[in-house]
Amino acid sequence: MGDGITLNDPGNPSSGKNTSVTVIPEAEQSFGGSFEWLQYQGLWGEFTGAWLGAHHIDAVGGERDGADSPPTQAYWTNAFAWNNIKCDGCEDEAGQGTEMEWTALSPVDIHLYDSQGRHTGKNPDGSIDEEIPGSEYLEYPDLHRKSIIVHGGDIDPGYRFEVTGNGSGSVDLIVTAPDRPGGSVDTLYYNGIEVNPQTRISMNLDSAKNYNAAVDAYGDGSSVTGKAPDSIITNSVDFTPPAPVGDLAVSDTGSGSATLTFTAPGDDIGVGTATAYDLRYSTEPITEENWQDAVPASSLPDPLAAGSGETLTIDGLAAGTTYYFALEAMDESGLFSPLSNVASGTTTIPELTCPCRGSTGQAGTATGPTISR
Repeated sequence: MGDGITLNDPGNPSSGKNTSVTVIPEAEQSFGGSFEWLQYQGLWGEFTGAWLGAHHIDAVGGERDGADSPPTQAYWTNAFAWNNIKCDGCEDEAGQGTEMEWTALSPVDIHLYDSQGRHTGKNPDGSIDEEIPGSEYLEYPDLHRKSIIVHGGDIDPGYRFEVTGNGSGSVDLIVTAPDRPGGSVDTLYYNGIEVNPQTRISMNLDSAKNYNAAVDAYGDGSSVTGKAPDSIITNSVDFTPPAPVGDLAVSDTGSGSATLTFTAPGDDIGVGTATAYDLRYSTEPITEENWQDAVPASSLPDPLAAGSGETLTIDGLAAGTTYYFALEAMDESGLFSPLSNVASGTTTIPELTCPCRGSTGQAGTATGPTISR
């Protein structure tokens, strides 16, 4: 079923007429055929080109950054969800990777332990531990690359990174170390470390920022050398999202529009100016779970400074319909505020003018869905 099934004219099966009706195969049956794109998982348009933390490889553009669930088909029926401007990797573009991440390019295995001894990495039996909260173990056999990410992690709690050789060759290590309280990210590069099946490499990552790794060439403690990073790139990063809007309200409605008011939240929790608003509406109450299914409002104006009064009008609504509205604010680093409160309002039903004449001989106006005769 890799290329689907084409059906003949159902009205005249013997005619041989091809109606080009194609049965699309299930994703797991689509390898090697014209429907192999069904294997793509995640939000369409989610590709960010981020070099670190990708689950799937794009042969031309590099790698797609994002989780491998939910299944692809979950978003096909809702094109509005494709416009969700929240994406994995937005932070990567702003800060050259803002998640805790350890990557090895070579014939080695990698392991991470937190201060409580929890483990993330591959076990000898091939099973994967992801005991550290927020952690993921990622492996790319074709690239000889393995990565461990701790989403939302920070150097302060302390981690121990261990590398064990499983072959002979040269290893490159890349470590991304966010210091969220300090507003910075250090990206560390360790190049060309020679390893063999007995080699053990370890390093501690904590607020002391002692980035030297210990290389035990034979794994028995007889030949241990220190390895400082060959280069360190430090970026200032905004880790503080805008504050949530708490006073969103519908101040007026028309037959096809609603006017909303709220106080501008600013950039960093009530300070500065946000970069953009993502305002959405739905005929169902909006929650965190169905936010991506709500309709994004278009042509929104640029945000005002924190504390300013904002007034926005949403057009193109149906008459006589109750709508729910909510918004998030985004800053220049791609960080989003929590979801605002949900406001609701009902659009009006337009007045209907009839050619009938009253006792004054003037044209009459009828309101509401019924016209009295």
